[in-house]
Amino acid sequence: MSYRLNHIALCVKNPEKSAEFYEGLFSVLGLYVERRSVGENIMMLGLNGTSIGLKRSAHSGSREGVDHFGFTTDNPADLEYLIEQLNGKNIHYERKKHRDGSESLFIRDPDEYMIQAAYMPQDMFIEEK
Repeated sequence: MSYRLNHIALCVKNPEKSAEFYEGLFSVLGLYVERRSVGENIMMLGLNGTSIGLKRSAHSGSREGVDHFGFTTDNPADLEYLIEQLNGKNIHYERKKHRDGSESLFIRDPDEYMIQAAYMPQDMFIEEK
């Protein structure tokens, strides 16, 4: 099984303003940043093979912080194996098929942090530069 950390999603007040901040910070650190808009409420910053998602908080004045973190694999069999393991341990998950051909499992840890395990075809990964 071959999973890797793909992204961390942060709840923010203003995705555009946050994207500008992170682009400036990462460029100072010498890291390549690729910005990609995912609808009007989410900005993705590609960062050396992984990404940071900046998600507009759903409610004004609501929490900011970590929304979820996601792991990906480019092998659909890995996702099926994980489902077997979760079922065997009686761990609840939600399965979602996406329009782009990817598929995700959403799992909550004991503290209610959400973990996303996803199958994504290799050509969907944000590549390192």
